[in-house]
Amino acid sequence: SSQTNQSAIDLLYAPAGTAYSKTSPNAALPFEHKLVKLVFNISGSTTVTIPSLSTAITVAISNQHTTGELNLVNGVVTPSGGTTTITSVTNFGTAQAIVLPGTHNGTFTFTMAGEVFTATIPDATFVGGYKYTYAVTLTKATAVITGSIKAWETDGGSVTAQ
Repeated sequence: SSQTNQSAIDLLYAPAGTAYSKTSPNAALPFEHKLVKLVFNISGSTTVTIPSLSTAITVAISNQHTTGELNLVNGVVTPSGGTTTITSVTNFGTAQAIVLPGTHNGTFTFTMAGEVFTATIPDATFVGGYKYTYAVTLTKATAVITGSIKAWETDGGSVTAQ
């Protein structure tokens, strides 16, 4: 549930190596992200002023699983256990979180200097391996969110097995 060390949260998976044989010991391992990355680019509006980009804004994401299982045969991640609210803090107007894939039917709450702004994305399905980028505009008593989805950048390579 802690988002302070995201490299410790991320989960990469590669299916069984391909092109491996007794005569060709090099196996290609195409690693891919199995979790979901959320990015919130937060700005003020005519009714809300953010004093500076370094102003801390806490982002709380409700109804998130913090445990799950990775099937090593097919690479499918299945959330398990109960749900909780996870939080992240902005860094120069951007907050990031890594969450488990699945249906999200909760709220995003943005807190800045004691003011609370809430937005709901109804029944969004977060797909593992994708980065969801949201432009968040804070207005009095609410937050307006628009977003885009793209594949998370992957970085592949090869491994020599002996």
